[in-house]
Amino acid sequence: MQKPEYRHAQWGLLRTDPDAGRGLHSMCPGQFFIPGSTAKLFPVSGPWRTLGPDHRFVPPVYAVGELNGATPTGDLDLVAQGDLTMGGRTRPDGTVAYTDLDHTYADDFLGATLTPENPLAGIDLLARQVYDAGITRVDGDVIVDSRLFAPDPVLDPVPTPLIINDNLIDLLTTPGPGRAPTPGWTGGRRSRRTR
Repeated sequence: MQKPEYRHAQWGLLRTDPDAGRGLHSMCPGQFFIPGSTAKLFPVSGPWRTLGPDHRFVPPVYAVGELNGATPTGDLDLVAQGDLTMGGRTRPDGTVAYTDLDHTYADDFLGATLTPENPLAGIDLLARQVYDAGITRVDGDVIVDSRLFAPDPVLDPVPTPLIINDNLIDLLTTPGPGRAPTPGWTGGRRSRRTR
């Protein structure tokens, strides 16, 4: 709360006893605030406690239909199971990368930055595994099966069963002396120019 970028901010806090409902600690309780994103602590802590810290989401891919050599005559079906990063923030040591001011807040704050990881790492890994399984062509569609998740129209934004790069496209421009800015999109160090 003491960081320079918050010098004009006002903070509020209310901690209550879940059984008695009485307040245990508060800061500026008479003020109105936009709630912080601490609500995620509750839905995340339940699966964390149930599944454990070593659990990894592994979305399976199925070839639906007949296999004709290296080509399935049917769809390639990715079953979405709620992977929040799809490998796009995974460091080589398996931990998940974040920045002090994440790109998900770029519309709200100046100075948002990207992690250096490839945002398409999970998709690249799945494609490599499909290729290693001997499938080199699909005579059908590549689809995402989202039936494990029922959409909730009350929530805004609506949670999605498959998240790639936080469901964002990062548009960047790189200005240069004496030349027009270069448009592109990226998820970190691997820059890709638009075509």
